[in-house]
Amino acid sequence: MCLLLLLLGSAAGEAGAATVRPMTLEELVRESQCVVYGRSVGSRSFWDPVTSTIWTETEFLVLDAPKGEVGRTVRITEPGGILGNTGHL
Repeated sequence: MCLLLLLLGSAAGEAGAATVRPMTLEELVRESQCVVYGRSVGSRSFWDPVTSTIWTETEFLVLDAPKGEVGRTVRITEPGGILGNTGHL
């Protein structure tokens, strides 16, 4: 998992609803395999027929990688996006 400008974290719980304590920046950095500073150079949204979900893939040009080893670019895929007149969050 890479930490990239937008900090993403995940947690699993046993209950149907749970409260998760937000991670601090220090915790996110410590738990990440790499940390990347970058600039978005493009994105595309696409439909996944298996999950019936719109996904958005964004490509970042790596400006600096203070932790871990990555290539010249990094791609992040997230659920949500807009295709035509249809949008998903």
